Amino acid sequence: MNDALVSRFWPDGRQAVGRRIGVGFPETRMVKVVGVVGDFKNRPLGNVTRPMVFTSILRDRLGWQAPALVV
Repeated sequence: MNDALVSRFWPDGRQAVGRRIGVGFPETRMVKVVGVVGDFKNRPLGNVTRPMVFTSILRDRLGWQAPALVV
């Protein structure tokens, strides 16, 4: 997840790594936070940073299958 999503779930600054959150729609699944990345802007570049969750394309249990490369 990114910093924006960490701030939404834990505004008091608590550690996110190791905690579990529910993600997905329409079916919500509980996933474990294994890392936090810094915020970045995408689509369009001038837009505000959105809260984001990232999954491994090899272990995509959520069925999102939308790979992206961020440089």
